Amino acid sequence: MEAFEEALRAGVDCELEKALSFTGKSALCIAYERALETDREDALFKDPHAQQLAGTCGKTFSAGLSAGAAAFGFADWPEFHQQWTAVRTAFLDQWIADNLPEGGQVVNLGAGVCTRPFRLDALKKASNVFEVDREEVNKVKAKILDKLNLTPLCPRVVLATDLSTNALEADLKAAGWDPKKPTVWLLEGLIMYIKNVMSAPLMKSLGPLSAPGSAVAINFVGVEPGKEKYDREGVSPWEGPELETLLKESGWAETEVQRYGGPKLNFGRFPERFAPNPSFSFALGKK
Repeated sequence: MEAFEEALRAGVDCELEKALSFTGKSALCIAYERALETDREDALFKDPHAQQLAGTCGKTFSAGLSAGAAAFGFADWPEFHQQWTAVRTAFLDQWIADNLPEGGQVVNLGAGVCTRPFRLDALKKASNVFEVDREEVNKVKAKILDKLNLTPLCPRVVLATDLSTNALEADLKAAGWDPKKPTVWLLEGLIMYIKNVMSAPLMKSLGPLSAPGSAVAINFVGVEPGKEKYDREGVSPWEGPELETLLKESGWAETEVQRYGGPKLNFGRFPERFAPNPSFSFALGKK
């Protein structure tokens, strides 16, 4: 009964949450950590809806990451992932504002329980925001947002598309996406959860789909060039130069890679005793 009541207070239906995969539950973890940041006096952003989307497992998932800080290279810094969520969210908020042209489109692949269409003023200039994720995640998010009765800042379309197939282009076009308009692509927490043989074709496909003026941001687990890569059921890390090459070969003229702790992925939250960590990186591209 206590678990059920806690779920009601958090806003997530127990049965829906139970149906979430590991990846789906990670989305609730990110919501929980956005809520933690929102409560800070020096918050890098404010997400007033994050707490309602954190569910019962968001806090538990986050605590597990804190307990494993040393395995990620952050011994004695259990808050490393909470701060990573704050930094990456603030970074992408600003990146979207800087790269979304008036009337452009946003496609968020692996959108999880992202709330940007309801809180990020920069999206007021978007013609559409397309949020793509698994049906199980979309159901949890829809249930909470329906209760909150929120109005998005721009037209918003939610899609359940299997990103391991080649259905994305057709699904987007059927939903109103216009390939002639610039698109800002977000892959914020996606490719580290799908096999490389699937994520590589997906990332390569975005360039040819993108009109001039488009931009792409890919959050990825990186590794130092030349170091041995692990392989977990077909998922392994990427070298930064490897992803930059992939983007350039896919039609992105301007590319860069940023690491957690570097000048652009820091915001004063990264302890100086640690070196920038490639396991928490972004590959960026522009047309």
